[in-house]
Amino acid sequence: MDFGDFNIEIRDLGVREKSDGLRWDHEFGGTVACVPAYDAERLYFGCDNNKFYAVDIESGREMWYYETGGCMGNATSVIDGNRIHVGSYDGFMYCLDKETGKLIWRFKTGGKVVSGPAITEDRIIFGSKDGYVYCLDREGNELWRFRTGDEIMSTPTIKENYVYIGSYDCNLYCINIENGKELWRFRTGGAIANLPPVNVHGDYIFFGSWDFSVYCVERHTGKEAWQTQLGGGMIQGGLVYEGVLYIGVRQNNVFYALDIKDGHILWEIKTEANLHASNVEVYDNKIYFGGGMDNYGPGIVYCFSMKGEVIWTFRTDGPTWVGPSVYDGKIFVMAWNCKVYRLDPETGKEIWTFRTSGAPSNEKVVDKNRFEVQTIIAKEEIDEASNAGAGYVSIPEIQFPSSEYGVKSEYGRTSEYSSGDVTYK
Repeated sequence: MDFGDFNIEIRDLGVREKSDGLRWDHEFGGTVACVPAYDAERLYFGCDNNKFYAVDIESGREMWYYETGGCMGNATSVIDGNRIHVGSYDGFMYCLDKETGKLIWRFKTGGKVVSGPAITEDRIIFGSKDGYVYCLDREGNELWRFRTGDEIMSTPTIKENYVYIGSYDCNLYCINIENGKELWRFRTGGAIANLPPVNVHGDYIFFGSWDFSVYCVERHTGKEAWQTQLGGGMIQGGLVYEGVLYIGVRQNNVFYALDIKDGHILWEIKTEANLHASNVEVYDNKIYFGGGMDNYGPGIVYCFSMKGEVIWTFRTDGPTWVGPSVYDGKIFVMAWNCKVYRLDPETGKEIWTFRTSGAPSNEKVVDKNRFEVQTIIAKEEIDEASNAGAGYVSIPEIQFPSSEYGVKSEYGRTSEYSSGDVTYK
């Protein structure tokens, strides 16, 4: 094109994109849609009836439950020795005795806690819908907090001294675990909200975004290694197994196998179900994942061969979006029909079912997935930012001065609690 003294080619232009991606809240009910925790004796999971359950892993019998002040159906729980940690919509991160369900401590944030914790020998890291990443010591005392530009629903991963976590502000962050300082951030065109932990494999991070793409990023520098557009939003990062990334996407209902070297598609298969949140598991050379027909329709759990051939399916009368979890040859499925299933991994047949109390939860969803051209900028600016190792092009409204990172606020740990009592069965 020719604009007199201003000459520029279309190929030299880039765009900054802004996504109004998926946001949701659950209302009170019996729905279970979380990544559970498990040990040799019990399966642990939260429910939208405000209860956190421990169920006998062999019989499906309820051992105990602990009641919080908010829904827990999406909350990822993590076992740490004789303790278990889980968040709630009441804004607390809870630490419970995993044998008895008794409260050890709880920590208050300024928003709903859906993010699961990542735990080291002396630290507990998790995010909140108040937009902060929190670091606590093992007794629930705050060590630091890090501010992002929007809500956090992602579960972090800790690797060496680095914390990796995504935010609704479209960024994946790398944070120093010792002091809570940002080391780098990588910007996508949509929200990042993976319920399972961020997928770190070797020197690379693999994750999905609501800009319809899956990314591979160098974990030390934040530089993009590759990006593959898959045509649907994702709130999970898939699973890397023997050089292949397995991941399902929303909207086009397709399960993909990608080469982790360059992101090219090795194979893909169309499914009946929406797969956008599914945990992916590999056990005994079989791939397991799940989905749902629509918001409140039937759910399906799939068992595939490593070449993408269907071995068996298991159907429920409620979505199984979070997918199956595999532990020691046992498969557990959490469903929106207020049930938890244990299945035989070879046949997909039901071994036992646990029913929570209450009807299926209602869900409030905003999912516009619209993209807006925010600014037309010279392509060189994008390239310079990328070459400088920034991994993103900064957009003013979500940037914060460095002095604000790790800032303290009024949300601190309390010493007096008024949580409900544990009920034993």
